[in-house]
Amino acid sequence: MTTPRLDFYGPLAWDTHGLTIAPSVHPAARETSALAAVGNQPARATQNTHVLALITAAGEVGISDPELEKATGYSRQTLCARRGDLKSFWTPAATRYRDMGQTYTRWRRKTESEMAS
Repeated sequence: MTTPRLDFYGPLAWDTHGLTIAPSVHPAARETSALAAVGNQPARATQNTHVLALITAAGEVGISDPELEKATGYSRQTLCARRGDLKSFWTPAATRYRDMGQTYTRWRRKTESEMAS
């Protein structure tokens, strides 16, 4: 028995900014991108849950990307991707994180009233 392959040979007739699959004129590249995206789904859900729990636990003070990196071991790129996934749940906090002369945005969980608006 063979597993049927996904069809990635059609034209790019959709908004490429909303794609999980990398836009490419090469069908093999689109197939590889799709398979990688599907394979990453369980890890992505776990990472989203972990990051959101840390942001919620930080309360009104919030937590910055460097603090999240230290707490989770996730790379900055991963944290930026998780922020994109969870953008409806968090917002910048009032204070900033300072480390070695640099400042970073702290993120906090949105309140119920902020979520409603």
